[in-house]
Amino acid sequence: MKPQSITSTTNPKLKPKKPPIAIYLQGGKNRFV
Repeated sequence: MKPQSITSTTNPKLKPKKPPIAIYLQGGKNRFV
């Protein structure tokens, strides 16, 4: 299982798939994990 936070940042295609809230939580997710 790869962290979606890094995947979203690496793959711009996953960015539009996730809502703006998910993008904002990307930084928070990394800390939670």
